[in-house]
Amino acid sequence: MRSSSSKLTDPTTLEDRLVFFKAFLRSPLSTGSITPSFKYLGRRMRRIIDEQGFAKSAIIEFGCGTGSVTRSFDGHEVIGLDLDERLLAKARRNCPFARFETADVCADGFELPKFTSQRAYLVSCIPVVNLGERRVIFERNLQRLFEDSRVSGFLQFTYLPKRPLNLQGKVQRRNLVLRNLPPAFIYCWEPSQGTPGEALTAEAS
Repeated sequence: MRSSSSKLTDPTTLEDRLVFFKAFLRSPLSTGSITPSFKYLGRRMRRIIDEQGFAKSAIIEFGCGTGSVTRSFDGHEVIGLDLDERLLAKARRNCPFARFETADVCADGFELPKFTSQRAYLVSCIPVVNLGERRVIFERNLQRLFEDSRVSGFLQFTYLPKRPLNLQGKVQRRNLVLRNLPPAFIYCWEPSQGTPGEALTAEAS
């Protein structure tokens, strides 16, 4: 039986939500939501990565915000990237196991930060529907990163049911996470495939 909305508890604090809401007021397009993602979204992303056999990969998270999704990646080598220093300050307190850096993944020439694991899985919490012209740069950067043999895969969540990015590689719509505000779809790319993919499946969780 599905939990009622009154039981949708989350470790994100009121202070986290306030910091995030202020970030939304400063830059609504780049923040994308008035509240951080729920823990259920991060847990499902972690499960997808581990089920694919990449439990020992580093995880590099684009648009980590206050660390609401990052929390679920404890046990991996984690590097969170964001543009907002105030959000990063909260993320560092919430996720002491992770490393956080200021970076613009939508800037020309973006490069992955250094990591010590043999492989890295990319996770994006960036609201791509709001990127405008910068979306083309983001896609170009991702396509270039896919050519790095150390990159194991890529996850992007979106609030819309259609594929959020035009990238080469096998892509699946893995899940609809209902216990998030708003509910979110997760798309998974396998860069090694090298051919345009189609959204294949969707599951509710």
